[in-house]
Amino acid sequence: MADNSHDSLFKNTGRTLASERQRRNEFTVVLRRQKREDAFSARRAMLNGAPSTGNLEEYSKYNLYDDEVTTKLFSEDPSQQEFALNVYAARFKDDPVAARTELWDMMNYGALSALFSILQKSEKASKVQFLCLRIFAVAVEDPDLALAMSTAIELHKYIMWNFTNFDTKCIGDVLIILCYTVRLSSIPTNAEQVPFLIDRCRRLCLESPMPYIRNLAAQAVSKIAEGVEEPIELPKCLVGFAGDLIVSDTPELRISGYQILNACFSSYTLGNLVISSDRWRPVLERCSTVNDDELDEAYLVIENLANFMLPYELTACELIPRMVSVIQDPQFNDTQRQLRALTVLTELSLSTMEKQQLLVDDFHTQLAPYLANIINFANYDTRRQALILLRNLFITIPKSVPLFTRYKTICGLSDLLTVMHAETVVASLEILKAILDDGGRPNADPEHLFNGEPREFIALVEEAKIGDRIDFLVGSQNEQVSLLALELLHVHLDRNDDETNVDLPDDLADIGILSEFKF
Repeated sequence: MADNSHDSLFKNTGRTLASERQRRNEFTVVLRRQKREDAFSARRAMLNGAPSTGNLEEYSKYNLYDDEVTTKLFSEDPSQQEFALNVYAARFKDDPVAARTELWDMMNYGALSALFSILQKSEKASKVQFLCLRIFAVAVEDPDLALAMSTAIELHKYIMWNFTNFDTKCIGDVLIILCYTVRLSSIPTNAEQVPFLIDRCRRLCLESPMPYIRNLAAQAVSKIAEGVEEPIELPKCLVGFAGDLIVSDTPELRISGYQILNACFSSYTLGNLVISSDRWRPVLERCSTVNDDELDEAYLVIENLANFMLPYELTACELIPRMVSVIQDPQFNDTQRQLRALTVLTELSLSTMEKQQLLVDDFHTQLAPYLANIINFANYDTRRQALILLRNLFITIPKSVPLFTRYKTICGLSDLLTVMHAETVVASLEILKAILDDGGRPNADPEHLFNGEPREFIALVEEAKIGDRIDFLVGSQNEQVSLLALELLHVHLDRNDDETNVDLPDDLADIGILSEFKF
């Protein structure tokens, strides 16, 4: 969806698309995606206002395996078909999880195709149509069934063909089905269907008198926007629509607004439009007060802003000072809000050199003592995020080492060397290597002075008794951990020890330090 026009080439230089961002690893991406999907399902389940299917108690004694139910489902008699639909609807109403399992099993006998056939032959706004759509709407929350509905029966084609004809009783179930199947269908690659669906759902959200429908329509727009694939471009009206949603009184609408804004950052055209429109400002202004339900999506918008904005735009909007204030605020210690603020700064540490320099030059005084405290005393997730932030800065901008390092920082790194997580240990070793390679002393360390001056890094490391732990890590089964530990041990910590019995692997020949050793 990149805009190739010459007019936008200059203003796109230095911007980073959400789809192109360098993530820490694929595992993190998968976890975040799954977390967003789980949060979406939870929010959808909390929406109230779905039309009732009526009294189905007399059908609750059946399950989907009963021969009588299966026979009537495949019958040509409409009354028998309606009986089977009532059983299915009652089963999905009473025990959705068990019903999804039963429907999955019955797919071997054509149950899903039979339901779709009944739906196709049903009259518009009829009870049969309503029951079929309700069954599909509850079943589609299972990812395997959603895939079957998208590929085996192509339910989305029926929805597209009849979208303008669904009545208010059915439209909610239609929107739920869309939310779960749009990414799996052919819709994201269709240049006609994407703007049509977005326009229809946007109008439903703006015009429907029912909060239930408005919330579902906003969620459908966000799912369509997230699923669109190149070269399909999203309509520009989405920016204004998202801006209206994020200032609404309803948390569900605000969350959908954040999601739509996040989708806009996958396009230079819409990303530039978001920045110039200032519709993102309420998100940044409420970063310290946004409620917990909105926290993840709101801070994801801020992450995208941090990556997409140019340095002068970051300075003008004071994005970094707001994140620093969240990190410093004691009421947010060990909270998701503090963790997400650190994540925003971590994204900046992975960005362009100009943005990294902005973070180092202007904010090291405020950040350094708080990062030292976090690495020592925060919960594991927050400590690890601070660790990644420091690692990125130290490797990319070596001059940042004395600006951000304190004795307390080194003590925290020593403690993190003992965790049972290889990536965390590697990051700690890489930071220690950058500190010892610097060979200097902290610019400021008021809590740990010797004769009124900060001590040299090597003395601080020795005082923290890190050598013993690094000596232990030499025997790690993780090759990266053992090599880093061995390098630190021989280059910095044991250079005068002629009696060391550590065997040197051939790999060390590749890092050019064999000349350091005395055999």
